[in-house]
Amino acid sequence: MTWHIRATVLPEGVARDLWFTEDRLSLEPLPGARTLHEGGYVVPGLVDVHTHPGTVAIGEPLDDAQLRADADAHVRSGTAVVRVPGSASRLPTWFGEGPGHPRVVQAGLPVAVAGRFFPGWGRQVPVEEVPEAAAAEAAATGWCKLIADWFADDGSYAQAIPDDVMAAAVKAVRSIPSAGAKASP
Repeated sequence: MTWHIRATVLPEGVARDLWFTEDRLSLEPLPGARTLHEGGYVVPGLVDVHTHPGTVAIGEPLDDAQLRADADAHVRSGTAVVRVPGSASRLPTWFGEGPGHPRVVQAGLPVAVAGRFFPGWGRQVPVEEVPEAAAAEAAATGWCKLIADWFADDGSYAQAIPDDVMAAAVKAVRSIPSAGAKASP
């Protein structure tokens, strides 16, 4: 189905005609469009910059049915793009690609020092392997998430990656030829 609206587009404040089909926007007329509304204001789609879709609770495995439900919920709420800074396991290639899904920017697996993250989650490696693992995740997705702090024995948060290892990881990630590769602690 194809729709049309005429509204003032913010933040520019310019009245425009907009056409939609599935999850695509066009500034050019689309044949057969049904006018839904004229007047009011339109803002760009929302971006959820920190979400972990596909799990019911932190620490649980990735679930395809939950991932589909989360994609549907994002779209219903007006979210056009989600930024996933790590998930229980690698996200399937269909997530973010199909009609009716938000677009997805993902970090791959979070990189953590072994034993300093949820059991079974992320890429947990010995501390000396953190830079290499971070670079590998950034090469695959353009960026990576480092678990820089984690629960200490007393329940407080404590540094999980020593400063020198963190610096080496950031340097390794930034050496990746991929544009925009960066570490996200």
